[in-house]
Amino acid sequence: MRYPCPALTAAIMIAGLGLALAGCSGMNRSGTWPSLQTRPGEIAPMVPRFAPGACADCAPDAAPVAAAQPEPPAVPADIAQRLDRIAASITAVERALPAQQRATAAAVSGSAAKRDGEADVQRSRYEALFLPLATADQALDRIDDDLAGTVDIEAFQNRIAALRDRLAKLEAARTAY
Repeated sequence: MRYPCPALTAAIMIAGLGLALAGCSGMNRSGTWPSLQTRPGEIAPMVPRFAPGACADCAPDAAPVAAAQPEPPAVPADIAQRLDRIAASITAVERALPAQQRATAAAVSGSAAKRDGEADVQRSRYEALFLPLATADQALDRIDDDLAGTVDIEAFQNRIAALRDRLAKLEAARTAY
């Protein structure tokens, strides 16, 4: 395929560019620019329109009347029973702990050749003794969630704090072996 001479191609391009620039330079010499107002027939149905003078997000002229605050909900009726069950599970662990500590200490300090398997068994039993405490801790978390935003929870909060202290002491004892 043959191309026209490069000089002719350059001349055509310059002429086209000159025509385009000439069209732009003569635009709107009167000084008025097009308005951004919508013209008849151009109103889109999805664009919200407001009456002249109305303000969409303006504050009202008068202060609004304060709405009555709803009464906070009462404490769930079963909270005391749930706390009793948690306290009972913690007490059961506290009662079984001294005997298991003695058995574990005896197995660990015994002769390594004879009692090696027994030491592992006693360590496992010692660790298993503390399994109910994880459930008790989760139950206390659920009770905290249930008490959030309710009235008259001070007595329950004190009791929960006491149970958490007992759990912390048992956790310290769990990591002893």
